[in-house]
Amino acid sequence: MRAYRGVVEAENRRRASTTVGLTVPALPETESCPQCAGPTFVLKTADRNVVTLTHGPFVAHEVLRACKAGCRKASGKRILRRSEALARLVPPGGVYGYDLEVRVGLQRHLGHRQREEVRTDLLGEQDIALSTGQESVLAARFLRHLEALHWKRAPQLAEAMRNDGGYPMCIDATGEDGRGTTLVVYNPWRQWVLGAWKISTERADLVLPRLRQTAQAFGPPCAIMRDLGRAMIRAARRLVREMKWKIPILGCHTHLLRDVGKGLMEPAYEQLRGLIRRHRLRTKLGSLARKLGRRLSAKLPGLRGDVESWAKSATEHVLPSGAAGVAAVRSLAQWPLDYAREGDGLGFPFDRPYLDLYRRCRTVRRAADAFLRKVSGDARGRRELARLARLLDPVFRDRAFCDVAAQLARRAVLFDQLRQALRLHPDRKTTRAATLSAEQ
Repeated sequence: MRAYRGVVEAENRRRASTTVGLTVPALPETESCPQCAGPTFVLKTADRNVVTLTHGPFVAHEVLRACKAGCRKASGKRILRRSEALARLVPPGGVYGYDLEVRVGLQRHLGHRQREEVRTDLLGEQDIALSTGQESVLAARFLRHLEALHWKRAPQLAEAMRNDGGYPMCIDATGEDGRGTTLVVYNPWRQWVLGAWKISTERADLVLPRLRQTAQAFGPPCAIMRDLGRAMIRAARRLVREMKWKIPILGCHTHLLRDVGKGLMEPAYEQLRGLIRRHRLRTKLGSLARKLGRRLSAKLPGLRGDVESWAKSATEHVLPSGAAGVAAVRSLAQWPLDYAREGDGLGFPFDRPYLDLYRRCRTVRRAADAFLRKVSGDARGRRELARLARLLDPVFRDRAFCDVAAQLARRAVLFDQLRQALRLHPDRKTTRAATLSAEQ
């Protein structure tokens, strides 16, 4: 605690020493009233601490002028003439400049940096000390200003989309546990997010006003693409009816395939998951891999190359001797646990991770049989390989494994054929993101 207090005090001293020192006058460029163009008088002068990336910390000696005729805003507040140069650097009444706000926002939301990482970079590169709370405030302010800029530039964005021949309005909502729902309106041709909002729940009366806002800002779409939920169906129909558009309302192939795939494969997939958990395949494989890894911890960096060379040349099913043999067994135990690499990260039913795990377990079990049939390696390596084979025995001995996996594999083939017929990433290995033109 004493060390942490010392760090905080040092930061406070640094902030105080760098902020107080250089004083810059901030005078209004013109002295006339912005409303009546009449004369003004000096109402007051004020010193403001300002921190920007370009100029660093400084004190702005700001002069505020008021209209002699007493002009006021509709809210009743006095109209003031401020320095426009200072207003371009920092928000009214603020301390931290717009450029610092943009730096923090890009680092947090695009660079995916943690608060401490951003603070460390600013302190080391710019000699600017920020608290974690102030850094969060700047990141949130960046999002508010970015949203305001997005809607301000809506006419230019709409013009670009009109030159494309229009845009399809793709709408979807995703729920976050305990945090409401995020509604997104997306243009897939340009890969632009046209609008994103937090709503309490997915209901047509909450979705429809956001769709109206998007249509008013960017113009009528050439089609609406929505999911199969009742709220989205009703909201899309009401929007088309209100706006008197003659455009198609399409159902999303991804959502259709997901629903069909779950109905087709979920019962067998849940049975396979239950069998894997009952026999504790992942737990036992992970335990064996960790145990062998701890034994070889000091030698593992040097053994990786030996295992890679053995794996490339192991056509005769010969197990190496010594520590290399144990490392080879460890790699065989670890390979089934890396089953997630078989998928594309799209989730069930597009990926079937437990089916991939089962298939990898069968492959390793057959490989272990082939290695054990030949006299190779040493007693230690063969003993660990026999232990691995016993762990994987259930994938062959339990008949339920074979029956469920065969049924799931047949239904997966049907699902992939439907996926190919609907042209939704028919070839997973060669599919690349493409931007469609209006003619396509």
